[in-house]
Amino acid sequence: MSTPLKPLYDQFAKNTQYKEPDRTLNLDLDKYSGCDYEIWASTPAIVWSADRPQERGIHVHVNDGAKRIVDDTFSAVILDGKTLERKDVLQAMFDRTIT
Repeated sequence: MSTPLKPLYDQFAKNTQYKEPDRTLNLDLDKYSGCDYEIWASTPAIVWSADRPQERGIHVHVNDGAKRIVDDTFSAVILDGKTLERKDVLQAMFDRTIT
């Protein structure tokens, strides 16, 4: 597939490797009561300029008011006792954005 962004990728992409992080988050809603959270499947950056590999997994933000207390990518996320699958989180993202 052709894309006008390919020249940018060729010029600036430094590391095209991916790794799955060795981190698990138990997002127990009792523990994080009153906090706002966002969950999404990490997707490859169009242009990744860091020397380290990108992480493939589930990214989570948890905010307690104005303070962000979780901001990381995990290989496993347990949401209120249920293990989330990255493919299901990715599908939910597609379902919400493609009409």
